[in-house]
Amino acid sequence: MIRQSNSILIAVVTALFMAAPAFAQSSLSDQINSVYAVQRKQDAARRAEQQKREAQRKAEHAAALRAARERQADAEADEERRERYVDKLRALKIQQQELKLQAEKDRLAREDKVTGANVRKENAETDLIKSRADANNNAVSSGPKTGN
Repeated sequence: MIRQSNSILIAVVTALFMAAPAFAQSSLSDQINSVYAVQRKQDAARRAEQQKREAQRKAEHAAALRAARERQADAEADEERRERYVDKLRALKIQQQELKLQAEKDRLAREDKVTGANVRKENAETDLIKSRADANNNAVSSGPKTGN
């Protein structure tokens, strides 16, 4: 960079010495001051360009970070939605199993009632048959007695 500055300085000084006669008559210190002023302007322009590139790089980096954060937040939100969905499915499956279990309990209770009614009916029929048989036995045993 110093070599480049020196070569620029030499080029500017040479150009100044070869310039118009009025310029050639100005003092050496004016010429040197002019060269330094040009060099300072060029240095300032380079620094400004470098600062501009650095600011752009920082802005791009910040934008990339924001985009990464947004993607991460989106991924987390998607994962949360998936978890809620799975939880709902699990709850629905449990509810469905509970309903099936309750339906089976209700069916078994109805079967028990029907079975109980059938048993009571059969017991009543058995009692009726026994009563008739007892009545027949009593009629036969107490039937007409012959007196021999």
